Amino acid sequence: MDVGRGIMHSAEYLLVSIIILFSLSCSEKGAGILPYSSWKSRDSAVYRTEIPEPGELPKEGAFLWGGTVSHHLLAFSYIDRWFLELKSRRNPEIFFILSPAHFNTQTQKVSLTTDPWTDGERLVRVNRKIPGRLMKLLGVEEDPEAFNEEHGVSVFIPFIRQYFPEAEIVPLIYSGEPPLDVRFMDKLYKALSDEYLKVFNKSFLLVSSDFSHHGDAAVTAERDRKSGQFFDNPDGAGWLFAGCDNRPGMYVLSQLFSLIKNSSVSVLWNTNSAEILDEHIDDITSYFFSFFWSE
Repeated sequence: MDVGRGIMHSAEYLLVSIIILFSLSCSEKGAGILPYSSWKSRDSAVYRTEIPEPGELPKEGAFLWGGTVSHHLLAFSYIDRWFLELKSRRNPEIFFILSPAHFNTQTQKVSLTTDPWTDGERLVRVNRKIPGRLMKLLGVEEDPEAFNEEHGVSVFIPFIRQYFPEAEIVPLIYSGEPPLDVRFMDKLYKALSDEYLKVFNKSFLLVSSDFSHHGDAAVTAERDRKSGQFFDNPDGAGWLFAGCDNRPGMYVLSQLFSLIKNSSVSVLWNTNSAEILDEHIDDITSYFFSFFWSE
């Protein structure tokens, strides 16, 4: 009887110890246990508004391989319609998400993670193999803490979960603002193109970006006119015209545009925060929602 009690006490002690260790491991995001949150998992409010029909759409039957989309929830209705338009034409299994880093929490030149996100109900998982290969190509280590609260990635999770429930993601974040390091951008492009083109037929390149910042209506219009030159002629040095917070992402798009045969661009909407709010403001952010596609 005493021996039995001793065994029971030992088993209980072991179980309690495991529970404590598990709880401690869950207390840090970097431990790879807790998923990253999204606006939907935090029950955040979104701004819904009526939006115009797309100005341009890809040709019927075109293969959509990439695009630009805002990471501001103010543009919720545009983001939602953009994903709906993508869903009507394709069912990507892997989303490569290129995002600027907003909070200076990176420990690496390019940050990658293998941890999942949640939309509040289910997970959106990171591809198991591609991030590790990208880390080797880029000479970086996993940097999970850099993705905490990073809306440049997390804003898209509920949309991906809704429209592409089985899809995985490969998120990368980096400094997207000038001064620009062209050697770094070329290294990023070469590493990405190696992995992206291997799974081209089942992937989509999502470039998370907002464009003009902190200008009034006249300044914003002029900046957007210049950014429009990138979408008119994205190959070569066209990326230099894109006045946005994700220049490396535009560089990658421009290089892929030159590489992928018979590529074209459709700009569905160019809008801004003043137009969405329908009021006069002097600190405007602008948005380009686009698809890059091939025939």
